[in-house]
Amino acid sequence: MYFRKKRFVGLYFPGTKAPEKVIIAAKDDDAWPSDEAVPRMMKRLEENHYQYRYEAHIYEKASHALTDGLDEMTGYAKWALNHMLPAEKKYPEECEEARQDSFKRIIDFMLVVANHKIC
Repeated sequence: MYFRKKRFVGLYFPGTKAPEKVIIAAKDDDAWPSDEAVPRMMKRLEENHYQYRYEAHIYEKASHALTDGLDEMTGYAKWALNHMLPAEKKYPEECEEARQDSFKRIIDFMLVVANHKIC
């Protein structure tokens, strides 16, 4: 995925070989403009009649760190998370809830895809 002058000009999912896509993002992400990019990605997939399963979810209050297990971090890693991602400091409970929910959504998506391929 790349951007030029705030205009979405391409669609690329780096590092993926599976055609199914689940996109999880934070509305106020400090790392990339997910609130603008994800709807454009979904629109592009729809307009091109993408033949595989895809879905997206944008969390209202979450950080870029939508990975399970961050609640177990300690020391510098925990400090860095809270100081480099403002949402983590501002909405700690919501960020953790988003992580847990995103993990569940990803697993559920994978199970649906796997069951569909088996049948």
